[in-house]
Amino acid sequence: MTVPGPDFGPAAQRHLDDAEHLQQHGRLANADHLAGMAAECALQAVAIGFLGVQPTIAGAPIVTISGKTIKLSHLPTLWASLSLLITGRQGSTFAALLLDANPFAAWSVHERYHRGDQITDARSAAHVAAARDIVDLYLRARLAGTLT
Repeated sequence: MTVPGPDFGPAAQRHLDDAEHLQQHGRLANADHLAGMAAECALQAVAIGFLGVQPTIAGAPIVTISGKTIKLSHLPTLWASLSLLITGRQGSTFAALLLDANPFAAWSVHERYHRGDQITDARSAAHVAAARDIVDLYLRARLAGTLT
């Protein structure tokens, strides 16, 4: 069976929906993890749909910035990479978000392997809220026709 390539927009919404559900039910570690994944997916959808990044079949898009090839994979480095790509008049759509402090600066995809007891309600709630803001920005940009 052939697995289709990534579709980051719908994946972002799915991860966010699950993160919100888990947050409401006190499953903080998984809510926190899925919030980060939702934000990553929404940012990758922005990169592909707006910033001219080309998708790959295997997952993370690859882009060349200042002659250096960069894999746009996980937060928090994904945030910094995308801030380098926002240029021009249309870049202002995402500049306010990406030039602000990264709400996922202390988040790591590798925490999925941890026990999870280090994730507090405040941290999880903050990450879920930040993911919601990022996914909402992606959805608004799509509705406005900014994204393809």
